[in-house]
Amino acid sequence: MNYSRTNRFIFQSVVAVALRYYLASEKLMLPLLLTLLSSGNTIGLDMILTGYYGVGGLGYGAAAGAMLNAAGYAFFLHRDLNLRAMLVPFIKMTAANAPPALLVMGIAVLSKPAGGMAFQSPFVFLAGMALIYGTVYLWILKRMKLLEFAWRR
Repeated sequence: MNYSRTNRFIFQSVVAVALRYYLASEKLMLPLLLTLLSSGNTIGLDMILTGYYGVGGLGYGAAAGAMLNAAGYAFFLHRDLNLRAMLVPFIKMTAANAPPALLVMGIAVLSKPAGGMAFQSPFVFLAGMALIYGTVYLWILKRMKLLEFAWRR
């Protein structure tokens, strides 16, 4: 059941973002149709799956309905927006943020002994981690040639 709950929250997050786009652009017919379709799917699957899985079937039905709703929004958003052009900056942003984040998490895990935090002051530890993260992040941005792009006008 945890798997269906986790997926449902991921799909509902996609739906929340897409719904805001359609509300802002005042296109309300598509969200209405997708909501009716996914709600019908959820109700139908709930009725079918509760016979097989009991109460857990409700979670699987909700996850399937949320997935259908998110897939519908993704399909129509892809048509309305140029998502492929947005994918490259997203990948660059992820590539720039992942190494310093993993480094800081690794240092935090390795520096924490079994009895508690290795440093007397958590503030000093957090300040040091922020300094390490910022330094590595700026170095990566410079290596990826994204730093000049951000400051160029």
